[in-house]
Amino acid sequence: MKKITDKIIDSGNTAVLVVDMQYGSGLFFHKDHWNELIKNQVAILEFCKKNDIPAYLLEMRTYGETVASIWDAFIKVPRAAYLFRKEYGDAFYKTDVRKVLREWNISKVFISGVNASVCVYQTAIGAKKSGLDVITADNVIADSPVDYMFTGEIPNPAPEFERKGILYLWDYQSYFRK
Repeated sequence: MKKITDKIIDSGNTAVLVVDMQYGSGLFFHKDHWNELIKNQVAILEFCKKNDIPAYLLEMRTYGETVASIWDAFIKVPRAAYLFRKEYGDAFYKTDVRKVLREWNISKVFISGVNASVCVYQTAIGAKKSGLDVITADNVIADSPVDYMFTGEIPNPAPEFERKGILYLWDYQSYFRK
């Protein structure tokens, strides 16, 4: 167990859910930001591979294929047998995600990906409703600039996630250390 600020974190029985890291999702991101997100997703999947942590890739049906470097890292994770194509923001809605996580005795999910204020957030809420503990980190989720064109501000998703009981970290590495 690790202590981060006032929260105790035990990464046992955790699965990683990678949400919508597809080519169509990255169209409106600044290239450097998109590449940083990809690098962090790959690092998490490599950690999963080394530490036998299950990983699940979730794709929105309309966003095209998952980014190749993420796919390549994903298929090397020993317990990464499931790929879910979803039609809704919440990956738990009308999919078998909940069933598969129960079969693998998963009690916590670490969620990463894009469309943070919609797909990541709704998936996190779906996980909470399913009785799972939910963790995410600022450097592995993002909204595209299109998502905040209308307000002129870059949203800070942390308060909304935390209000719903989701552990929001600033750096994924504070959770994935052994």
